[in-house]
Amino acid sequence: GIYRHVWLDVMEEIHTEPWGIFVASEVDLDKNSAKLSIETEINNYSLDEKNILLESVILDTDDKEVAALKQELTLPVWDTITNKQDLSLTDINLWSLETPYMYHLQTNLYHDGELLESTITEFGLRHVHFNAERGFFLNGKSVRVQGICNHNDHAGVGIALPDTVNEFRLKQLKTMGTNAY
Repeated sequence: GIYRHVWLDVMEEIHTEPWGIFVASEVDLDKNSAKLSIETEINNYSLDEKNILLESVILDTDDKEVAALKQELTLPVWDTITNKQDLSLTDINLWSLETPYMYHLQTNLYHDGELLESTITEFGLRHVHFNAERGFFLNGKSVRVQGICNHNDHAGVGIALPDTVNEFRLKQLKTMGTNAY
């Protein structure tokens, strides 16, 4: 049976591919800046070529706009394109185990001035480095990875875990000093 959340998404002919928005970052710790590479998969399931406006807006944790890009695109008939955008951020907030700061990418698709879709993608900015002799570094700081192997079930409920059980489990693991799952 179904024991996880299920969604039925109804989409316009022009839409972003489900899970088709990706944000990669290259963080410069010395300059407290980041270069973002944004990839957006956009579908045109209509029988006409379409001209659209793709708007990518970066929001901080308080939903304040920190950067934005607009790009006009032509979508071929009944096809999917992958659009790439590059963007730089300064005065960034880093994601860490102690302060899991998240940015939001708001992706808006417009056709003839009409908003067709608005999608939010969360991402964090961090610098990761592995060294064979010295171990793992997150944002320039040494981090000892203390993980567990967790099974996909829980006493009393089996594998049909409610969200509250997962939240409880994660809080308990964090109090034990676990930082990897």
